Amino acid sequence: MGLAYVLTPAKRAGIEFEFLDMYAHNLSPDMLGSHLKDETYDIFALGCIVTGLRLVSELAAIMRESHPESVIIAGNSIASSIPEILLRNSEVDIAVIGEGDVTIVQLLSAYIDGHPFKHIPGIAYLEEGQLRINDKRPVIAHIDTIGFPDWHLFDNYCYNEGFIDYPLNESEPIPVYPINTSRGCPYTCNFCYHVFWDERYRRYSQKKVVDEIAFMYAQYGARMIMFSDELTFATTKSAEQMAGLIENLPFEIFWSPVIRGDLFKKKNISLVKQMKSTGCLSVCFALENASQKILDAMDKGITVEQIRE
Repeated sequence: MGLAYVLTPAKRAGIEFEFLDMYAHNLSPDMLGSHLKDETYDIFALGCIVTGLRLVSELAAIMRESHPESVIIAGNSIASSIPEILLRNSEVDIAVIGEGDVTIVQLLSAYIDGHPFKHIPGIAYLEEGQLRINDKRPVIAHIDTIGFPDWHLFDNYCYNEGFIDYPLNESEPIPVYPINTSRGCPYTCNFCYHVFWDERYRRYSQKKVVDEIAFMYAQYGARMIMFSDELTFATTKSAEQMAGLIENLPFEIFWSPVIRGDLFKKKNISLVKQMKSTGCLSVCFALENASQKILDAMDKGITVEQIRE
């Protein structure tokens, strides 16, 4: 999803790029190096979560070896959480901090136009050995304005192959696509890190979400929607509203949201049944830990009994 929200505005801006997905096409770092040596690139951009520091460092080294004069940009939580560690321990030149939708277009456009990038908000870099962090980029307040990701950029068959095997009585695998309903999370569990940690929890309007489901169904033949948020429903009311909107769609769609383990209680069984009747095949939530002592130490704000219920 993160890549989709970065590539789509770059495409809209008319920026020419090649998207190479190492996971989808089972490319090893050595295979990546061979591919890069056969092409010409001015800029590389990659993203990862913080646990991928070693991999990002390895890939950035391959990029630098194949194109010594190139600019290497990194985003996602590895850039937002440890920018100095990343910049000092890899060939990465620029760390994009926070949302990348606008920043990536400004960075690429500045390079293409021959303008300096050091005034662009939301980035960090080293200058004469010193860490420079530019002004914080304001988040997109009304995320309905972002628009839908362009999934034509992706080899969607690779993502769907063997991805899901629900007993849908279908003769062949159904097309599965992700949708975000929000950015961030209203909770502050102390073991977690997300890019929008210091920002308010922002939700797309439910009309926008349903419009995107209809768009995915018509444009890409989507039959299953995986809500890929950090949190899809913070309240049972929002779950009930979404189930009602999906129920009124003029086509059948299957779906699966991400929730906290304390969202549904025994009194909500009718809502759970309603969700199932509208095509909800599963809900995803994390137990995190079976010890109340550890849950409390995490600031999880949840009890073992609530999870059990």
